[in-house]
Amino acid sequence: MAAISYKANFIDYLSAEGEILPDEYQIEKIYTRPSGDFVISRGKDGKAISVYKDDIWDFRHYRLAGDTGSARMRFAGMPNHLKDEVKWLMFLLIYVVDSGRATGLSISTLMHYLKALRRLLSYAEEHNTSLKSILEDENKLVKYISILNTRNLLRGVSTLISHLVSIGHEVSGYRVFSYTKYELVNKKLSTLGSDEQHPVIPPRLFAELISQLNLLLDDIYEHIDSLQDFLLAILKNEQLARSCSMQNKLGYARKKFEPRFPEASQIYGLDAFFLSI
Repeated sequence: MAAISYKANFIDYLSAEGEILPDEYQIEKIYTRPSGDFVISRGKDGKAISVYKDDIWDFRHYRLAGDTGSARMRFAGMPNHLKDEVKWLMFLLIYVVDSGRATGLSISTLMHYLKALRRLLSYAEEHNTSLKSILEDENKLVKYISILNTRNLLRGVSTLISHLVSIGHEVSGYRVFSYTKYELVNKKLSTLGSDEQHPVIPPRLFAELISQLNLLLDDIYEHIDSLQDFLLAILKNEQLARSCSMQNKLGYARKKFEPRFPEASQIYGLDAFFLSI
């Protein structure tokens, strides 16, 4: 096949100069993965921040002004054979997917896709199989979909399947079933009540809770320095981040009040973080 060049999906969101943009991806033959030194992100000085082989892809520099969530894709701790698959699938979503939007895909949207892939990875690890095997085998895919009980995860796998169908196996190396998105995932979505409550909590939901806690820990790690400074300041100052009534009980006059929690968290750049948890 003739060489085809792709830019990262989030580039259309940016008003950035060319020297800070990531590398362009060129496909010269079928199923060509990027080299380990392929530049995923650059800093303002044009130097590489993240390359394909890294266990953290840092996209904070490309985040939209209003985005407050994590923009660092973490692959550390994943089994190597599954990590390679997750990286490749995320790379396809970042570069090759035609989102149908003039503006491409934002970093925050891509981070949601990573959450869906992490859940799929956990399932693959539990069942000693690969992501490719699950996505290509109808029976395995049916079993995986049957354990998903949140709309976000179901929509995540639905979108992933849809994108892999549109990309084509000659590029991705994955042969998935085009009807699955509509027949399997949407059927499961229709069984979820509006309150998504279940009379009995299956053990698999606890596994899902652990997965969600891992995502929370990622967000905490993202703000770890600011959190440490904030907590130390609170320990040193009995007024800081306390309510007006509490500061009054401590014996302080209103004119000597320290910032309450909302204002104090904003000072340390943590207001959006606390609102998101």
